[in-house]
Order: sequence, then structure tokens, then C-alpha cells
Amino acid sequence: MIKTQKDPIPANMKKNVVYKISCNECDASCVGQTSRQLKTRIHKHKNDINRSKLTNSILSEGKCHNHNFNWDKVNIPDNERNYNKRLIFEMINIKR
Repeated sequence: MIKTQKDPIPANMKKNVVYKISCNECDASCVGQTSRQLKTRIHKHKNDINRSKLTNSILSEGKCHNHNFNWDKVNIPDNERNYNKRLIFEMINIKR
């Protein structure tokens, strides 16, 4: 029998997503959106935190910047190719 469906894409390889990163130590979280692969965006967040307090990452400027984030369990509530729609989905998820 011939398989007609593609293998699922791992979450960290997905593009055009809205994502939510939760803090391991409190109820804070970061919601964002990216057109790049999620793993690329996560790597950028980690670099921003490790570099300096002068960076413009939400995670490095946030109220729980001394806490650890759950990098291994990033939630993807929405996928959207259209940038403007993705921004709307990001805002909706921030409000939640």
C-alpha cells in the first residue's frame, strides 16, 4: 500500500506559527509569532537572554527574567501563513 500523507513536521521545525513559552517557576508566559522555524526563534530568545539586559527580547525584559523558561514544551496555539492574520492571532493569544 502506498502512503499518501506526509510525515508530520516536528513542532520546532514549523514555520508561520504563534507560540507560547511558559515559565517553569511562575505563571508568566511569552506569546509571540514568527515566520521562521520555531527552533530559530527560540534560539534567538535564548541568545538575547544570555547576552545582555540591553537586548529587546520580551523574555529578557520580562518580569521573570531570572527564572527558567520551559524551552522543551513550547505550545503552538495557531499556524498562519499570512503575516497580518498571524499578528491578530498573536494578540488574541496574548489576551488569553
